[in-house]
Amino acid sequence: MKARSSVFHRIGVSGLGLLSFLALVAPSRQALAQGDAAGAKPAADDEEEEEEEEDAPAADKPQDTPAPEAKGEAKVDAVATPAANDGAAVVQADNQSEQPNGFVPAESKSTMQWHGGLETDATYAGYSNGGVDNPLGYYDMRGRFVVGPTLQHRFGADGTWFVAARGEMVAWVRERGSYQINADDVYGQVGKKGLFDLKVGRFQAWRVYHKGAGFDLYTIEDQGACGSLSTSCSLESGIFGPHTYEVNFNYYREAAGKAAVHIYPTPWAGIEVLGLMGNADGPNQLGARAAALVHFPYVRGSAAIEYRGTRPPREPDASCPKCGNVSNNIGFGGGLELTIKPVAVGVNYAQGKETRYNNTTGVLDTDASNTRTSLGGYAELDVGSLAIDRSLILGFGLNRTEVLDQVDNFDQHYQGAAYALFPLGFNDAAVKLVVSQATWDIQTTTGMGMAKALPTNTMRAARVRFTYPF
Repeated sequence: MKARSSVFHRIGVSGLGLLSFLALVAPSRQALAQGDAAGAKPAADDEEEEEEEEDAPAADKPQDTPAPEAKGEAKVDAVATPAANDGAAVVQADNQSEQPNGFVPAESKSTMQWHGGLETDATYAGYSNGGVDNPLGYYDMRGRFVVGPTLQHRFGADGTWFVAARGEMVAWVRERGSYQINADDVYGQVGKKGLFDLKVGRFQAWRVYHKGAGFDLYTIEDQGACGSLSTSCSLESGIFGPHTYEVNFNYYREAAGKAAVHIYPTPWAGIEVLGLMGNADGPNQLGARAAALVHFPYVRGSAAIEYRGTRPPREPDASCPKCGNVSNNIGFGGGLELTIKPVAVGVNYAQGKETRYNNTTGVLDTDASNTRTSLGGYAELDVGSLAIDRSLILGFGLNRTEVLDQVDNFDQHYQGAAYALFPLGFNDAAVKLVVSQATWDIQTTTGMGMAKALPTNTMRAARVRFTYPF
């Protein structure tokens, strides 16, 4: 940015009057520049943000517990510094090692930053069901690129009050039929740093069930075993085993919108109280979720409880008050993690109950009403920090999910993943190899307390991921 005094050199006007004017104005401009440079500069702590995609490795685990500053957000407080030659003010990034994506006049406390990143996966997955159908093998290349600005204005005597807005777009590596540009985070936020804030829009809730670095969202091992070998096992159309319940009835980004209040009563604890409201492809949705996190030097604990209800937009007939897609979901769970470098270990437990009613008769749908219970954990060892003075994380995660409906049909889904993760040393970029296996067992009731076991569905896969966030 050019010095403010250079503006006058670009004006094609001459004469003694202009010279006299410059002589009068220049001292005040220089004094203003020096005053800006000496002014107070607010700290650049960012709003609390629980990142969505996956749990980080032990060596570089993000502090997604409630701290005033969040990992991965550029700190670009524009400050005025005197130029070497003429003493006028220039605007520079406060920390040149961060991403200086935008700056504003020095007297302003508003900033614009860019966030996002690239995730790409090359995968092979094989599916079988005990010889009933011929096995399937899939080559899969997928990924996504996320990018978007975050605008933030700081105000108040100490600069700790803020108003922020974020909008991110997603471009998918694997397009299906047409160009796909979707939304990721889209929200507004206001609050006081390190004390409380209100967040409204499209975003993910706080994660409380941590599965390690082997189960990334939108990947084959996260889906697990497939039960539709006679048709398709693609992620878009396959029938897969019951997904791990992670206290996630209201967790993901979706068509319904969210509003959340975050409270930080201490530097090591935080609370999120979230409400959900919207219309998802027809039915009206209402939900609520409360989560609490605590984080100490070696231990992190998290827990949440939630409710979600579905109702038809059309008022039901008095004779059938529960007709038209009525359901109620409740759940709870959490996890406990221990990190003593170079080792990290975590355990999780969660249970959700779904009650659904028949669309036309309004009676309880005993097949669709069920209880889902998930138990899992992970372990990681940073062997690189012991041998080569660079991180190289080896880990393993395992989750077991069972579903029991109200007529005693029983599903059991095991999902295991072993992984090696190598951080590249810049912007949290990393290369990761994941090898996984999943089995899905089904027992259907035949009445009289008897059950029929169906063939076990199996998935085996290998995946290489490159990730480059910014």
